[in-house]
Amino acid sequence: MDFQTAGKRIRKELDDNWATTVISYPNRRFTEPDDDAWIKLDIMESSSVYATLGSNGKNQQFGIATVGIFYPVDQGANAIYGYTDMIKAIYSRKTLTGGLQFQAPTVIDVGAEKGDKWYQVAIQFPFFYFY
Repeated sequence: MDFQTAGKRIRKELDDNWATTVISYPNRRFTEPDDDAWIKLDIMESSSVYATLGSNGKNQQFGIATVGIFYPVDQGANAIYGYTDMIKAIYSRKTLTGGLQFQAPTVIDVGAEKGDKWYQVAIQFPFFYFY
């Protein structure tokens, strides 16, 4: 597997399992809704390590997929926390085709600053694959 393939599989998993709001993807044109919730997917590779030795050895690549949920400010937290649970169910501890494996997520209640239009929660899913 490589980063391009991993990214495709991560995006497909979200596309196949999320129809609740519009989705913003990296480097794609996107217009925020005026007053409806929306989500944003970011994928980042981090370190890699030797997984096996020898001439045909494999490396283990680590990364983090982050789904940001954006909800209108001053509308309460119940819906955004419900969306958080729905997103967690899509990736948490799943293995996708090709051996892309997700670990348990971390939820970060980013909130909103004074004057912001959106309240944000970010869900980070550590993942790894071998190459």
